[in-house]
Formats: sequence, structure tokens, C-alpha cells
Amino acid sequence: MKAAVLWPFGVAQYLWAVWQSKDADVIVMSGFIEKILVTPLARLWKIPVIWIEFAPLGPVFRKFAGLPEYLYRAVLGLPATVIVPTPYTQRFFIEEVGVEPRRLHILQCARYKLNIEKYLKISPFSNFTVVCVSRMEKGKGQDLLVQAFVEVVKQAPGARLVFAGEGEFETEVRQVVAAYHLEDNVEFRGRVADPLELMARATVCVFPSVWSLEGFGLVTIEAMALAKPIVAFDCGPTPEMVENGKTGLLAEKGNVAELAQKILIILKQPHRAAELGRNAQQVYRSRYRFETIIDEYISVFAKVSNA
Repeated sequence: MKAAVLWPFGVAQYLWAVWQSKDADVIVMSGFIEKILVTPLARLWKIPVIWIEFAPLGPVFRKFAGLPEYLYRAVLGLPATVIVPTPYTQRFFIEEVGVEPRRLHILQCARYKLNIEKYLKISPFSNFTVVCVSRMEKGKGQDLLVQAFVEVVKQAPGARLVFAGEGEFETEVRQVVAAYHLEDNVEFRGRVADPLELMARATVCVFPSVWSLEGFGLVTIEAMALAKPIVAFDCGPTPEMVENGKTGLLAEKGNVAELAQKILIILKQPHRAAELGRNAQQVYRSRYRFETIIDEYISVFAKVSNA
């Protein structure tokens, strides 16, 4: 109802914004509503448009009796190029949406001017600590990580699990912690001022997401930058970012017993953990620094604006 009432105002606002940008070489956008409204308006002034799609849109398409999908497909043929961060997202847009492969460009997300040396000077926690930085939302896997941590604590009673992030799902995760009597081993930090500082103090960073809308993993590449061993589920875009056995350890999707086993490997084999971290940092430096890939973005923008 709110969208129906505000729709004309949104059209007017974006019409004004596009008119003010009528001399632009290209318009780049990532928001869903902006794509629906701005793209056809940009066509009026013959301004080429680039979309950035971070993740598969299946769950979004199914909302409101499929209206978002209908509107999306109505303007899908207008953008000159669609940028995606991983082959995982690319496959969705080819197989499920029907975007022509030639219109898709894979350009990874990245971090810009990350001061790694600053964080490498931070002392780690004194005991074995798992850190999970993520929004508290069902599908992000915090409940699965708590279940896996039951076995971790059995074999390493002093182990700690620290969550950073906010969201309504925290209530349910706390209930799982209480059900397994892990209150002394699990800590909820909520929103933290500097998540990287917390990850820098970790023994291992775990990202247990099984979320269907996962398209990348910014905290994953941040952990890689900090030379931290990574444990995650082998699903979504994660195996395209984390090479199992080389830059991290991956468990079968949703398999909490295997997730616990991978975490314990980091605990029991510190030399291997250090090697995984070093390898991960090398990959970060070569692939996930914006300073490294910025020329690729500029090339795509230039190609579209000169077409």
C-alpha cells in the first residue's frame, strides 16, 4: 500500500534526478527500485545504463505475488551491461533470468585502502576464539555454528565463540545457546565500531551462511586480508572465494558435524592454520583490493559510454 501511494512521487523524484544528469556518460546503479524507475527514464535521454547485481534475486522475485519479477523483466532489456561479483551470481542471471552472457561482466567486490598493517599489530585473544561477523538474520547460519560449537567445546573446553552483528535472529540464536548450555562459551557483541579489529584478534573466522541471497562475502575477504584461516559452508559464492584446503576449510552445506571438525582442525594444527591464513592473504592482495581491479571497472564504463 505504501509503495502504491508513493510510486508517483518516486517517479517524479527520479525524473528530476535523471534530467539533472542528462549530460552524464553513463548511469550506474545497484538498487532494485532505482533500476525499475531510473532505467526507462535514462532511455528517454539516451543515457547508457549499467546495473550492478550483487546476488541472485529469487526470493525478491517471489514477493508480492511476483510483481517485482514482472517489473524487473519489463526493463531487463534496457541496461547495456550487468555487472556481477561471482560466477555463482552470473549463473543465476543466465539460467533463471535469461540475461545473455555477453551482457554480463564479472567484476569482484573489493576493499579500498585497507590498512592491513594496522590490524596485524593487534594482539590475538589469549585463548582459542572463533569470531563470526555477520548480520543476525535467518539463513546466515549463526544457529548452525552454535550447534557445531557443542562438539568444539567438548574437545576444547576453553574455546570461545564471539558474534558481532545485529538483527532479530539474535533472539533465536540465544535460545540455541541456552539449550546447549553454552552461555559461558558464547558472547554476543552486537554492533561493533570496528569489526576488523575483532577479526584480527580471532584464532579463526567462521562464516556459516546458507542464505539464498548470498552473492559475495565482504567479511570473508576482510578475514583473508588479515591472514586469518577461514571456515565456512561449501555453498553459494563461498567456494569461488575460498579454496578448500588452500585458503580455508569448507564443510558440506548445513553439516554441523563437519563444520565442527573443520574448526577443530584449525585448533589442533596451528601450523596449517597459519599456512591457510598466509595463502588467503596472498589471494586478497592479488584479487580483492580495489586498487588492483579499478582499471577493470573503468574499462567497462568506458566501453559502455563509447558504444
